[in-house]
Amino acid sequence: GAVARRLTRPVVELVEVTQDIGAGNLDRRMRTPVHPFHDFGVVARAVNSMADRIETQLADQRELLAAVSHELRTPLGHLRVLVDTARERPGDPRPLDSLEAEIVEMDRLVDQLLATSRLDFGQIEERDLSGAVLAVRALERLGIDASLLDVEIEDSAARGDPTLLLAAISNLVRNAE
Repeated sequence: GAVARRLTRPVVELVEVTQDIGAGNLDRRMRTPVHPFHDFGVVARAVNSMADRIETQLADQRELLAAVSHELRTPLGHLRVLVDTARERPGDPRPLDSLEAEIVEMDRLVDQLLATSRLDFGQIEERDLSGAVLAVRALERLGIDASLLDVEIEDSAARGDPTLLLAAISNLVRNAE
């Protein structure tokens, strides 16, 4: 029995480690057997190398997504300022209304991208938040006058990820329109 356990231990570990890596536990690694050139030593190094590459790729994807989202937010902010400045001049406001609608849609897509990536990568950040402040931000993002908001409760505290909650409130308001 002891010999059989000793011989099957690497196989059992291989199954457990690959299942953990498949479930997202990317810091899990195989212990290399005493004889590194033993068949399971080769397999252990290959599994560990694979896990290292997957972990690196996911970190690179998170970094790229954050950079792209930030880079998209900057021109969107500039466009909003330009639209506001152009509205101060006399003329037909319809082209500006169309431009503003496109900006709001692009902003929504960036929010959706960020929210999806946070869920996909397990990057949920819980903080204490004000429900009223989140509602005002959601209305502003949708181009709706925030003064229309009527908060009827004093304590509108919430705990959660601000990006995800803002996306959820924005979706609720958008669906209610």
